[in-house]
Amino acid sequence: MKFFNYFDVPEKELETEGVLNYLKSVFKELEAPEGRILAWYKLDHEDKGMSRICAVYETKDKIRSAR
Repeated sequence: MKFFNYFDVPEKELETEGVLNYLKSVFKELEAPEGRILAWYKLDHEDKGMSRICAVYETKDKIRSAR
């Protein structure tokens, strides 16, 4: 299963951590199902000093829906 996520991030955080490391820490903090980041894009943000990151995340196993 693939998920498209958007994060608004201060530029300073991305400069120190890097985009990929930042995304890995966010997904870990969110306790996302085990998976991997397939792609990420750094987009313009309307606020100065901010970036919008779009990440495509794919889980290893299909998520079972609750019935």
